[in-house]
Amino acid sequence: MRIQWIVCLCSCLFIAGSVSAQQTPQAQQPSNLPAVPAALAGNQPASQPAAQPVRITATSLNGYWAGVGYLDEQKLEAKLKTLTDETQKKQLQEKANLFLSMVAVMALQPTGQMVSEIEVTDAAGKPIREVVQGTWKVVEQKENRLLVEFLEQGSDKSTTTVRKVFQFYEDAMNMASPVETSAELAEFNPLIIYERVPDAAMAENVDPVAPPKIDR
Repeated sequence: MRIQWIVCLCSCLFIAGSVSAQQTPQAQQPSNLPAVPAALAGNQPASQPAAQPVRITATSLNGYWAGVGYLDEQKLEAKLKTLTDETQKKQLQEKANLFLSMVAVMALQPTGQMVSEIEVTDAAGKPIREVVQGTWKVVEQKENRLLVEFLEQGSDKSTTTVRKVFQFYEDAMNMASPVETSAELAEFNPLIIYERVPDAAMAENVDPVAPPKIDR
């Protein structure tokens, strides 16, 4: 199953699996957020003026987002150096590579409807995709952080409630979301870092009136 508008969105920003999200954290970002990955930041004009802080509200999430996986590269490298067992080292590196291959796209509509897709590339180069549809609502806000509750619908029509935190950068055009992953990667600050996709970019590829089309 493949949602075609997501394919168009991915093509607007990056080629799946071909970019790395590892960046050194910058002190000027709020709450020690890492720098926006070059794969995303590179889409903004070099002449763009310095971003001014934007007031974050529940509506700040409305729209289209594209993101990549992030791990703290310095902590990961330090951990790998401490491992003397080659099997453990290889397993950790493979899990890190899988996470860093992640690309994600997400559409959050003002109506409360949501559709998203996450793709990773395994060690054999095979893409693994997960498509989720459902609803969303903000249940808590604290400064530049939003706690969002998703009601996700499975292919068997079952529903699952998931809560995620989204922390915005100062310009509200980028945000980071912590990811629950394997215990081995938890200490490396696993995140998905998103960039807002302008509506104009989506309009070039998608009829805004028509619902997403699904290939079966």
